[in-house]
Amino acid sequence: MKRTILAFVTLGILCSGLAIAQGADEEYLKAMQISDNCQKAKALEAYIGKYAGQGTTNEHWAYAYYCLTPCATTDPKKAAEAGEKAMTMSGIDEGTKLQLLATVPSLYFKAGQKDSADAAAMKLIEYGKASKDQNTGVKIQAGGYQMIGQFAEKSGDFGKAAENYIKAYGIYKDPSISKQLNGLASTLY
Repeated sequence: MKRTILAFVTLGILCSGLAIAQGADEEYLKAMQISDNCQKAKALEAYIGKYAGQGTTNEHWAYAYYCLTPCATTDPKKAAEAGEKAMTMSGIDEGTKLQLLATVPSLYFKAGQKDSADAAAMKLIEYGKASKDQNTGVKIQAGGYQMIGQFAEKSGDFGKAAENYIKAYGIYKDPSISKQLNGLASTLY
């Protein structure tokens, strides 16, 4: 009799765990099928609020796509933090990680977190330095320095902006970088 009760209790626990997993998967899939970005971001935020830390199948993707889904009403700091959380989780592919690395700095800057924006851009630069493909690596590094330059220019720190634009152009001779440097020079002139 005790074995039967124990078997039913164990079976009940397993079934409830499967039901939670299925519910989480269904909620994630429903969120990802929403075409309006702001509604999708809200659904992903609700998913994260409900299932965070439970090890659901799609938790890492929910954090990633909450960060990567553009919406004017999404709190940029929360989105940046979600992106950083996603990058620490297993299962994120390199392409998505690169998208997150390129998006997080701008979100922090938009949130008024300039130091966090610069630190996130430095992570992008470090990722570029570690890249196996040298051509891609230099583009990524230059993009990180260019970002820091843009943040500094928007903040009125023209010396730091010029320094980072010059670093970016020194790494990768892209006309858009020289255009920004020339625009900065015109502003200062």
